[in-house]
Amino acid sequence: MKTKIRTWFIALGCCLMLIAFSDKAFSQPNHSLAIRYTGNNYIHTFGSDDLSLKNIYQQSTGAGVEFAYYRRIMDHLLLGIPFKYNEINYPEGLGFKSEQSTINLDALLQYQFCRYGSWINPYVHAGVGANYITAPEEFGFGFPVGVGLNIKMFPDFYLSAQTQYRFSTNDRDGWQHGIGFHLFLGGEGDGDMGISGDSDGDGVFDALDSCPDIPGPASNRGCPELTQEDMDKVELAISMVQFETAKSVLLPQSFPVLDNIVDIMKRYPYYSLKISGHTDNVGDDTSNLALSKERAKACFDYLASKGVFPGRMTHDGYGEAKPRATNNNDEGRALNRRVEFELSVN
Repeated sequence: MKTKIRTWFIALGCCLMLIAFSDKAFSQPNHSLAIRYTGNNYIHTFGSDDLSLKNIYQQSTGAGVEFAYYRRIMDHLLLGIPFKYNEINYPEGLGFKSEQSTINLDALLQYQFCRYGSWINPYVHAGVGANYITAPEEFGFGFPVGVGLNIKMFPDFYLSAQTQYRFSTNDRDGWQHGIGFHLFLGGEGDGDMGISGDSDGDGVFDALDSCPDIPGPASNRGCPELTQEDMDKVELAISMVQFETAKSVLLPQSFPVLDNIVDIMKRYPYYSLKISGHTDNVGDDTSNLALSKERAKACFDYLASKGVFPGRMTHDGYGEAKPRATNNNDEGRALNRRVEFELSVN
């Protein structure tokens, strides 16, 4: 029977590992601490003839305290590092010294069945750890597996109770129960304290997703990419936006081109726009720099007048410092006299 039970718990641990690698979302907050009063029972172990729930919970061989740190690694999954100190009073006849102290330091995976913020959140956990036992001094390894329940008392503050069975390499199998408090460091929705869930299911964590309600690739910060048609319109604007010679006054043929930019900005509200003015090398550097800035500002003002929020746009000019082509012929200089429109996710 004991071998079969060990097999089941090993399978549980493997399931937790599979969950760890398959869950795509994160949830806030990222860090938490727990403190629990612990009671232990090293008498009614698996394989005992008198194993029952009554004996598991009513029989005690001592008490102690547990301090634990938890790091959320996925939406429902935490990595826990609990430290336990227990005083054990063995009954006569077990072959151990009647009074001993134990220290356990473990690494656990804890899977919570409900999302953070739920009023009641049951969980299971499994892991591996070290055992240190006094009188006589012994060192071994433990394999804790258990269940627990967190009950929300206040925001980020939970009553926490759990039961754990600890398999041991040095013949110290037994039950460890705990009750205490679990404190989450940071609030729900506090992006500075942890990583949020994946609301739109695109595989990008909400805290890193510029469009948490609209799916998009991670390469674009979780936002939809521009269609090829819209990208072509933006590229066309570079050559089609025209000004009066040596001035920053837009020519009428530029208006439909800029209206396309307005339409794109309204359909992609999570994008920002950088407007960059450039000139050829005809004239002095200072005048060219000023002209490039004025032309970028003219485009900015037109887009703003058509309803694009100014806070989503920036503008600057670079004069002749960033040519696209040679300035040694008319064709190259025509390419260098331009205004560029660069869209990026906010």
